[in-house]
Amino acid sequence: MVVIPKKTNNLEFEEVASRLQGFGWGNLLELLLDPDSIAYTKNGRLNKSAICRELSISSKELDEALEDFRREFT
Repeated sequence: MVVIPKKTNNLEFEEVASRLQGFGWGNLLELLLDPDSIAYTKNGRLNKSAICRELSISSKELDEALEDFRREFT
């Protein structure tokens, strides 16, 4: 499950989400925010291979996207 820093309020989150969608990661963002999606294992860990299959992207592209996410949320 995606952990959003407690300092981030709703307005800031919307701004970050819109920037990530501008990078082309809107589908990934929706997938990560859905707690019942295939993005997570039963233990709550990120399921990278399932995400790559669902979005038809490579593992390298996913790593780059997750780095964009980290950069935007810090």
